[in-house]
Amino acid sequence: ISEDLDRQRRLVFARHVVAKVEALEEAGGDPEQIVRYEEALLERLGELAEEKPAPVVVVEPPPSPPKPRRRRDTEDTSGLQHELTRMAAQLKTSSLEMHDKLRDQTKIFDRIDEATLTNETAVVRERDALASRSNLIRRTLFTSIGQLLLVALTFAFTYVFIHAFPK
Repeated sequence: ISEDLDRQRRLVFARHVVAKVEALEEAGGDPEQIVRYEEALLERLGELAEEKPAPVVVVEPPPSPPKPRRRRDTEDTSGLQHELTRMAAQLKTSSLEMHDKLRDQTKIFDRIDEATLTNETAVVRERDALASRSNLIRRTLFTSIGQLLLVALTFAFTYVFIHAFPK
């Protein structure tokens, strides 16, 4: 029984070492050293597996939580930081360009506003001048019509007077 228990412990130990080798691979260890460890362990596991297994129940340690992938996480983090920095620079550039365009448009709108005010002042002045001319023309028209009526009445009165009092 002690030999079977010893053999089972070696199998559990070998499996545990294989798990560590896999973790070492994920962490980015020396590839040649990893290959040597794997070959030696697989050879030893093969030898142990050829022996007759004992009917003893093996209690394996619970699987260890996955190790943090520091190198990959660091690369991912630096990649994300680089991407965020690039995006922030683009945002700043586009914001500055937008600010410049808005400032130029504001200047254009200010010039348009000044031109509109000048134009409005000129239109009001012309409207007032046209109104005064229109009033003058109307007054002149009424005066002319009044004079024509006066001449016509004078002619009619003279005509009636001449026919009423002949010589």
